[in-house]
Order: sequence, then structure tokens, then C-alpha cells
Amino acid sequence: MCLLLNCCQHQRKSNSADRIIPKEFDSPNLSIQEVVLEEDHVYENLFFDRNIDRAILYNDDYKVLKKVIQKASEKGEFKFLRDGSLNSIFNMYCFQYVPFINENDEKEVYVNAFCHFPGEELSSSKGIPEVFDWHTYLINMMDGGSCYWSMKINLDSKIYYDFSVNGPALY
Repeated sequence: MCLLLNCCQHQRKSNSADRIIPKEFDSPNLSIQEVVLEEDHVYENLFFDRNIDRAILYNDDYKVLKKVIQKASEKGEFKFLRDGSLNSIFNMYCFQYVPFINENDEKEVYVNAFCHFPGEELSSSKGIPEVFDWHTYLINMMDGGSCYWSMKINLDSKIYYDFSVNGPALY
């Protein structure tokens, strides 16, 4: 079961000076399997009523993020993989990153990972296929087992928490 968080059409700010996270983030460090989500609806749905400040993810932050995921791998968090190496993890999964500033003024990233694109098309309520853009909408799966996992990473303290692997699908 795939839930899309707030799939309504949202107006983008037309003035690039109004953008909080620059589109120029697409750095050479990101693969085609990674995206930083910057849309308002992502923050609204992920953090609900909490007033969360957005953050910009820089290359140095990205390096810390990968090191913390490596640390989680070394602690056995990815034991559900035959090969829990960093390369294996980043080759097997697609990643959505949502950077934010926590209540202690520390930069964090919500990491959402899934092992395959969650469908190129999803049925709309009118029965007309719609193209699903995982580069825009946060994916929230209810099952799917180890194909879906998430964590939060505090980039300032270089720790992770709220590591969660989805449960198996029940039929």
C-alpha cells in the first residue's frame, strides 16, 4: 500500500529569490537515485503542526550523512541485506532527503529510502493513470519489508535515530 502525502497540486514560488532551498543543490555528489525534497507540502506533512525551519544540504553535509549511514551499517542496522556495505546500500536504494533545523538549532536530515521506484503510474480517483513523481512527493509505505526504511540524522552531532524498517506485507 503506497500513501502519497498531500498529492494536491501546489503553486511553486515563481521568484527564485523566495526559494529557501536553491534548485542548484543538484551537485555532482548526488546520484540519480537521490533527491532533496524542497516542496512546502513535504515539510507540512512530515512535521505536521511543528514549526520546523528548513535547511540547505551542502556537500559537506552530504559527506557526513553518508558517514553516519556507514556507521549505522557497521552497527548492524542493515543486517537484512546480504551485503550491508555503503556501496551496496546506495546502489540498492533510492533516497529522499528532507533537511531541517531541529528545536536545538541543529541541522538534521530525514532520510527516506526505498529499493525500487514505487511505480511509474498510480491510479487516480477517476481511473486515469497519473505519473508519480518521487522527486516531488514523499513516499510513505505501510508495508514492503526491508525494501523501505527511514532514519533521522543529526549532522551536527553525527548521530542517527528513529531508524525504522517497514514490516512485511500481510495478505
